[in-house]
Amino acid sequence: PPRSTLSSSSAASDVYKRQVDRSRPSSGLTLVDQMHYEGLIASRKKDYAETIRLCEEILLLEPDNVLALKRLGSAFYALGEKENARKVWEQLNEIAPDKKITELLKQMK
Repeated sequence: PPRSTLSSSSAASDVYKRQVDRSRPSSGLTLVDQMHYEGLIASRKKDYAETIRLCEEILLLEPDNVLALKRLGSAFYALGEKENARKVWEQLNEIAPDKKITELLKQMK
C-alpha cells in the first residue's frame, strides 16, 4: 500500500506482538477476521486512520486480501487521499476485478 503507518523493519514483529497481546479473538474468529471486524467498526465511526492501520496489518499477513484492499482504498478516499485510494484500488482490480471500483477509477481520471 502507498502510505504506511507501520515501519517495514518492525511491521511483522508488531503484528506478532498484537497476536500475543490479544486474548483470543471474539467468538472463535481468526485474527484476520477480528481485524476486519474492528476495521468495519472504525470505518463506521469514521476513524479512518484506525481503519488504515488495521487494513495494513491484515495486508502484512495476507497481501492479497480483497476486503482489506477495498476498505483501505475507501479509507484513503474518505480522507481525501485520492491518489493513494487510486493506487490501492488499481492493485485490488488486478487481483479481483470489481465493477464498482472500476467505475470509481474511471471517474477519478
